[in-house]
Amino acid sequence: MKNLISLCAVQRVFLLGGDDLHRRTWYGRVVTALLAVGMVACTVLPFHDGAAAAESGPLGTVVNDAERQNLGEPVFQEWVLGFPEASDGGLAFFTGQVDEERQRLADWLARWGLTLLDTDGRFVLIRGTAAQVRRLQTAYAGITIQPNYTYELHDGDALPFRMGAIGTDRLAHLQWGLEVVQAARAWELLKGRELQKVVVAVVDSGIDLGHPDLAGHVLTELGYNAFDREAPPEDDHGHGTHVAGVIAATVGNGEGVRGVAGFPPVKILPIKVMNQDGKGSTYEIARGIDYAVDQGVDVINLSIGGPEEDVFIREAVKRAVRKGIPVVVAAGNNGMPAKISTPANIAEALTIGAVQRDRQWLPESNYGPELDLAAPGEQILSTYRRSVTDYAYMTGTSAAAPFVTGTVALMKAIKPDLSVDAVRLYLTRYAEQLGEADDAGHNDYYGYGLLRADRVLEALLQHVDSGGVIPDDSRSGTEGATNGFGAWFPDVPDTHWAGEAIRYVVGQQWFGGYPDGTFKPGAQMKRAQAAAVFTNLLDLPLAVPRFYDIYSDFWAAYQIGAVQEMGIMTGDRGYFRPNAPLTRAQFAKVLVNAFGLSAPPGGFRAEQVFSDVRPGDWYVPYANIVAGLGLMRGNEKGQFLPNRPITRAEVAVILHRYATQVKR
Repeated sequence: MKNLISLCAVQRVFLLGGDDLHRRTWYGRVVTALLAVGMVACTVLPFHDGAAAAESGPLGTVVNDAERQNLGEPVFQEWVLGFPEASDGGLAFFTGQVDEERQRLADWLARWGLTLLDTDGRFVLIRGTAAQVRRLQTAYAGITIQPNYTYELHDGDALPFRMGAIGTDRLAHLQWGLEVVQAARAWELLKGRELQKVVVAVVDSGIDLGHPDLAGHVLTELGYNAFDREAPPEDDHGHGTHVAGVIAATVGNGEGVRGVAGFPPVKILPIKVMNQDGKGSTYEIARGIDYAVDQGVDVINLSIGGPEEDVFIREAVKRAVRKGIPVVVAAGNNGMPAKISTPANIAEALTIGAVQRDRQWLPESNYGPELDLAAPGEQILSTYRRSVTDYAYMTGTSAAAPFVTGTVALMKAIKPDLSVDAVRLYLTRYAEQLGEADDAGHNDYYGYGLLRADRVLEALLQHVDSGGVIPDDSRSGTEGATNGFGAWFPDVPDTHWAGEAIRYVVGQQWFGGYPDGTFKPGAQMKRAQAAAVFTNLLDLPLAVPRFYDIYSDFWAAYQIGAVQEMGIMTGDRGYFRPNAPLTRAQFAKVLVNAFGLSAPPGGFRAEQVFSDVRPGDWYVPYANIVAGLGLMRGNEKGQFLPNRPITRAEVAVILHRYATQVKR
């Protein structure tokens, strides 16, 4: 029996405790499983020729399989397990294709009374009772299990509209959103330009694969159906088709509406993670995002939203960004702070709020410092599932996000190698200011302003034509974001001794600034921060940490697990001490372990060069290597200062030296 709760309710993960997991067991260490993720519900109104205004309906409901007792009978439900080693490439044990390994997993779960339903190498879906799950977790630490939540959309009735004898794109005059973002002017800038192929992943309810206004844009054969891998990603709900139409409905084909990027080079990869009832689970959505990343798409649209924290969705988005794929997400339709919703609260994503026709904040649109941009979101006309109606209006941030996704697609068509940070910078720097902004140019209800596709493309084309350096941003740093203009940090002037190195590491997305827009070059590098830096730098698979003082809800828990698993950083008697500063001697050891460094021919003995290094000190071998390679140097007094905490600026300089001098 399913329990309905409001989508806007904040849900928090609960963790089931247990003892340490034996490392020698084949089934390994299991990462925190998914929290609930659901579609950002938009009010859907049918299109009919004439007025089509209507008030927004319910935002939607989420359906939870909650463990309940009915006359003493245990209730079975679905649970999701995740394997961190499989987060970036899959486990050899769990490919989902090898019958022997799948059976081995099923047999092991059966010993606990649990039934294996599905696995694809990254996630495992099981069925059982809460009591059975608790017994499993009592026996094996590190295992965290999340119910496989289900979400449901509530849409208004759609009255059918069938195409009659209407001229070429005659419905375009009803698309006020395109006028606001100045799409037509942006298209004029592209005349005569050679555009490259761009693939946009729409992770949603699928697409009406035969819709004439999307014909030629949909990569049907490459599409993905999370519910039936042998079936096409056909939209039997309507939401995904609407989103796809805002992005890429064909411009000038006489069929009706126009997409922001409705030109031949722009293709849509349909990824179906919501079923005909508008329901989908964390399991399907996470797999859908990973599929898009594995296909090497150019941009991902996620018009979905869920609870305050969701480990798997967060890590899937971050993986996409690490691969250079911008991820555009809807802010959510709760009329509440965006921080309560994943993926809207993920710093690496581009979070989009919605405005009304009068360019005022749409009341149901979520708000806060997480917002990057605003886009049209009231009564947006687009394609729809034809068994209901050819076209329909939708209201909400689900309809706003694809305006930005379409613009990003055009940017990528101009310059395919555009970085995620550069995309963010162009979008935010050339937005139209709305509302009263703070010193960084940000407004909690509009982000850095209203999307202006024309300004964005004009600036990008000027840089491309002039051969100038494409500006970059640093909002994707592991510790937060710089201000929206992202050109630089106010506490790192051009004359700063570490300025060049800081620019380099930020551009590489190894680490960035703080939420207040500063870099804090003189601040101490904490051990947890260092773990996050090296996880990003080396693109390590996440892992469950095995330290007494690291819990799964710690911000860098799985990054700490990653460096521990790879032997890069170790603790002290079972404790990691994440907030303790990293000393220079400790950092020397981390460098050697991370990069597999060895002393160069003719290297010198550190204890003979540095006055404060003694032959018996534990760090002498590491000091010899990093000093011999020129990575770490002493001060003007000839001291190595092994016990002094290393600063963020020093880390930047050392990593810059490695990348530009040693690695080459």
